[in-house]
Amino acid sequence: MENAYDDFKDKASTGEILPYCNFPIYVDPGQVFVVDNHVRDDSFVKRKYFVSDGSTLKDSPVAREIVVE
Repeated sequence: MENAYDDFKDKASTGEILPYCNFPIYVDPGQVFVVDNHVRDDSFVKRKYFVSDGSTLKDSPVAREIVVE
């Protein structure tokens, strides 16, 4: 989501993280991502929002999932 970081950076975290290497694009701190998880027959889609805020786990950059209502 372009230019969305300031709108989402202070949202509560779910505690889930996703390493930058799991994204199909280059990730920089200060970005917001919408991730849709599909089952094979598209009968279910779960949407998650992640913020790349400079967080790391074991010296690897990660994005944290946020709560969006």
